[in-house]
Amino acid sequence: MTLIEILESRQEALNVAQVAELLGISEKKVYHLAATGELPSFRVGKAIRFDPQDLADWLRRKKPSRGAAWLQGKPREFRSKGTGSRSAGPRLAR
Repeated sequence: MTLIEILESRQEALNVAQVAELLGISEKKVYHLAATGELPSFRVGKAIRFDPQDLADWLRRKKPSRGAAWLQGKPREFRSKGTGSRSAGPRLAR
């Protein structure tokens, strides 16, 4: 079962600890992602909660498509030579 399927099978709102465990990140990182709005969340009083369907949708948007999409935002040294519009080697003065 995929993580998206697990989330979609959940009926109740998730807390920070549950989201951290599911995503394999720290609770501190979950709080940070929620505070910056990157991770969809809502408040119940002072508690932060997460709608499982919103998280499943978020993961779908974050999931890279096939091909070289994972290269976006990666430093040049992680790319194959010859990709992009610039040459791989230094320019020589004439």
